[in-house]
Amino acid sequence: MNTIEKHDVWELDVDGFEQPVLASFLIEYMSSETHDEVIAQSILKSHIATQAVEGKIYAKCGTCNCPVNFIARNATTEAHFRHISSKAPDVDKMKMCSFYTGTESFFASGEIYKGEGQWHFKTKHFLAEHIRNVDGFKNVNVEKFIFSKDPMVDSRRRPDIAFEDADGNRFVIDLIRWWMNPEVVYQREKFFREEEINLIWLFSPRCEELNATTMNMILFGSASSREGICPDILSRVECNVFILSDAALMDMSNHKRITFDALYPFAYFDEQELEVVVEKRQKLVDINSLNLEPTKRLPFSIQTSSSFKEAIKAQTNNERKNLYELYKTLRRLVYADILFKLESDEADCLDLVDSAVLSCKSSNYKERVYKYAKIVKSKVENAKAERINRLRRNEAAVAIRGYRKTVLNLFRAIQSSEREKDVLILQERIQNVFNRSSDYHSSSFLAFFERVELKVKSRLSEIQVERIKINSINQRSMENHINEMNAFVSELECGFDNVVADADKLNIKKMRIARDARKYGFIESAEYLESLYCRVMNNTQKAYWEREYPHISKGWSSESRYKLELDKAFMLISMQLHRRDPKRKQIEAYQKNTHVLLIDFSKALQEYVKLTHSKMIKADQPSLSSLVSYEQANLKRVRSCLEYLKANGIDSDYSIWEQLGVIEKGINAVNNGTPLYLVINELADSQRSS
Repeated sequence: MNTIEKHDVWELDVDGFEQPVLASFLIEYMSSETHDEVIAQSILKSHIATQAVEGKIYAKCGTCNCPVNFIARNATTEAHFRHISSKAPDVDKMKMCSFYTGTESFFASGEIYKGEGQWHFKTKHFLAEHIRNVDGFKNVNVEKFIFSKDPMVDSRRRPDIAFEDADGNRFVIDLIRWWMNPEVVYQREKFFREEEINLIWLFSPRCEELNATTMNMILFGSASSREGICPDILSRVECNVFILSDAALMDMSNHKRITFDALYPFAYFDEQELEVVVEKRQKLVDINSLNLEPTKRLPFSIQTSSSFKEAIKAQTNNERKNLYELYKTLRRLVYADILFKLESDEADCLDLVDSAVLSCKSSNYKERVYKYAKIVKSKVENAKAERINRLRRNEAAVAIRGYRKTVLNLFRAIQSSEREKDVLILQERIQNVFNRSSDYHSSSFLAFFERVELKVKSRLSEIQVERIKINSINQRSMENHINEMNAFVSELECGFDNVVADADKLNIKKMRIARDARKYGFIESAEYLESLYCRVMNNTQKAYWEREYPHISKGWSSESRYKLELDKAFMLISMQLHRRDPKRKQIEAYQKNTHVLLIDFSKALQEYVKLTHSKMIKADQPSLSSLVSYEQANLKRVRSCLEYLKANGIDSDYSIWEQLGVIEKGINAVNNGTPLYLVINELADSQRSS
């Protein structure tokens, strides 16, 4: 558990408080005036030390009743409460305490944390000698014992420097450079106060760096600890400490006077941060300017209580102003109609009410503020309930609009549907929407569903009547289709004696009948019709080719002659008929079929060229010689046919002409007596280059 967590749960019994308080509350209470942690710690340490020296206990653990101290390991660590085990009324109970840490203090029991040092030694002798040379001061002594005036008390102190001024005021100076135990500080202050001697704590130039803890304790605690605990203590006391700064030493070296740097707090109210800010200031002061009252307090030069009074007054005025604004706002809310759009608005309003209640310290306004707060909170609850109801109504409206839109979309789909099955599916979906929207079944919403249901039933009736009508029409249509299909199949099965004059029209008829057959479910009949049609048309075409072009229809053969048939074919293709010629359709059918035949014949010739070229490329010397002698006459005829076809518009692929050229070049080389191996090499080179 860290220090902050421990302070938030540790209860302490504190002198001056009727009930136990949390350790964190006590620290905050000490800083309630300034919100300065250093000041709070200094005042708290001083109070604990004061009571301890007086033989009293300021604070003790609420769990084990052991007295506690408020200490820090060094100037940079956070101060915290610790048990003083040497003063525990019950050691065993203390050791079982949840807040006991096993040690009493970080520091030794000596008066000063470190030894005197060179600075301490040289400074006190320098300062004593300087005081001796200043007019108006006498009886200057260094480390001379001062004994108590009370014969019943065996007490004495040995300050660093003791002296008197011309008016008989007695002074002692104690130099401080290192940390000093708070109890020792209080013991010295008490002794010199009882002896009516003005004690001046004089700090080294680097006091804030080396000894901020002790310096702050004396600055704030020494004055405030003798006035009792109250939040505005710093506005009742004057807080000064004195530093033997370089500037003070320079001033004393130039003038015959005793000068110190007075370090004092200056408080002001920060209107931006809305808190009292305390800053430290310094000013060179002469010892003759000190305000002396040795039996009550330490001497001071700069009055500091006034700045704290002004700062506290400004803070109080600001709080009053804010309270007045809160009060006005609260009063306005009492008489206003409260309506919230967001939940955060409700929280903000309640926070404002709580702020007004917490800020109201005046008994004149407290009862009225509490009354207004109660009224506003009641109105906030009512406004919250209204907002929630409004949200629910809005949510219901959004949901109803969504359901209505869904139903209307489904109904539009029903209106455009032609099939009874689709309408029934959509009707079921509307019923599902009706069931899901049961939380919003108001009378108007139910009336909407009833209207839609009536329209859906009306649409179903329309579709059913239309279906009966369509079925009657379809029955007649199917009978007509069956008769037409049977007639067409019979026609195809009889076959055609000649090429069909209008094959496109016949094909359209076939496609229509097959489509209708599938529509009526006669799938096999449709497939048979399509197969029969293809077979009959192919047979008719083949019969025409064999009758009119017996040689060309069989493809390329070295034994056949094609000139006459080619002439006949191209003559037919070149015929131009008048559009009103009654034979035009039939002749165009002949031309179309003849053109297809010629293309097939061209492909057969090209295949022959490819095959011969492949054989020649792969041939060795013996087979090349026999290939040339066997094929050269056929190749001449093939070239003549290809050229004739090309001349009449049926050209061959460019690669065929290249292959034909390679073949003829090889044949010519063989006929010219070129060695066969050279011819084979040339053929191979031509193949690679291609």
